[in-house]
Amino acid sequence: MNPSVAGPELNDPTLDWECAYTLYRLRVGAMAKVNVMDYRATHPEDLLAEDVDPCSIHNSGHILEQARNASIVIAAWGAIHPSLQHHAEYVRQFLKHEGIQLWCVGFTKYGHPRHPLYVKRDVDLVRYPREVSHG
Repeated sequence: MNPSVAGPELNDPTLDWECAYTLYRLRVGAMAKVNVMDYRATHPEDLLAEDVDPCSIHNSGHILEQARNASIVIAAWGAIHPSLQHHAEYVRQFLKHEGIQLWCVGFTKYGHPRHPLYVKRDVDLVRYPREVSHG
């Protein structure tokens, strides 16, 4: 999801959190961020407008390129509107098909990977999706 206009010259609170977590908690010196949907907006409801294509055909290629070059891939899209959830599920499935393990900083009440903004920076990563115990 991408209800932000942060970019190379301007961070937002979420990007600040992610950079600090990457550097200080994970001790990784670089971070690449991609979004489930590549349409940039300030408000999440903008993604629902009839004249908006929230996810271009090029987005999954960019996501896959970054995921293949990453030492760890963290899903953090949070609670996406139900009519847009299929975009997140598509990303999860194609990364799984490519053999890329996803991690997250916790789960929403519906089992989606938590958005990091209101998560403490000392949280441990957990596998996404949740592993089901068989016994």
